[in-house]
Amino acid sequence: MNITQEKIDALNAKLKISVEAADYQEKVEQVIVNYRKTASVPGFRKGKIPMGQVKKMIGKSVLIDEVNKLLQEAIYKHITDGKLEVLGNPLPLTTEVDWDNDSDFSFEYEMGMAPEFSVPLDQKGKFDFFKIVADTKMVDHYTTDMAKRYGKMTQPEKSALTDLMMVEFFQLDDSGAVLEGGVNHTSSVALDIVLNKKVQKSLVGLQKDSEVVVRINKDFSNDAHHMLNISKEEIEVLDADFKLLIKSISRMEPADLDQDLFDKVFGKDEIKTAKAFKAKIKEEVEKSFVSESDNKLKNDVILHLIKKVKLDLPDEFLKRWLVASNENGLTMEQVEQNTASTRIA
Repeated sequence: MNITQEKIDALNAKLKISVEAADYQEKVEQVIVNYRKTASVPGFRKGKIPMGQVKKMIGKSVLIDEVNKLLQEAIYKHITDGKLEVLGNPLPLTTEVDWDNDSDFSFEYEMGMAPEFSVPLDQKGKFDFFKIVADTKMVDHYTTDMAKRYGKMTQPEKSALTDLMMVEFFQLDDSGAVLEGGVNHTSSVALDIVLNKKVQKSLVGLQKDSEVVVRINKDFSNDAHHMLNISKEEIEVLDADFKLLIKSISRMEPADLDQDLFDKVFGKDEIKTAKAFKAKIKEEVEKSFVSESDNKLKNDVILHLIKKVKLDLPDEFLKRWLVASNENGLTMEQVEQNTASTRIA
């Protein structure tokens, strides 16, 4: 096998690969021999199919597969050994291959080369590193969330907005009776995720074993299809009254802001007061935001440097590569339209 690279210009190159029979013949023969051992062909015992028959059956496809493997390995080795900076992947140039009669083959590929560039740096560029501060509202939110995480589950007499209810759903017909063959499913319902405020209000203040009729459609909740055990397609067209039987009511009572909670969250005797507990939560929350500040600074620097660099690219190659590599049927016309839109913007 022989592979050579021809420079077209600073951003484009061509690979020429010559493949001889000696490069692939042994592998092709081995694949055919292995296939002959296991193939089941009517009229022949397993392992006794004439070699000529096997070659006629799969010889061409095996040849194509093995040559393609050699080409991919050769291209990868050429790029890695040469430490070439390429954009996308090499694209095969259209060539006619006579797989039936030829034993030596020639192939050509076009490559898009990454441009060399330098970034002019100076001391004029100044960038802000933002420190994100957790305000009182945010600290209170995290404090309450932490208290709930270590709280206990209770069964209140009446439902509240923050409760979780176990509900059996019965679809009703136009007369208000349970619809025969309609949706009937038992599921948990978190009241605070019910989107319709009127429906949400009707579910507050209920007791176990009470019933309520509500209108359910796709706007009932983002999880409505799970609650009813139906598909997303079915919930899109559903719009019907349901009787809800409240089977149980659960409420997570947050833990008290006491030493027991402080010890569970931050370790024994690390925190002594509620004030110190909130201060520690504030500190931890603000630490979690440092990565956001880092990303913001990094993006600001990158955008600043991009504006300072004039970068030439192998545009035509990249367009062809986008079309060839896209799995959703991208066309050259679409690429050209997007390119034009970007230039205008």
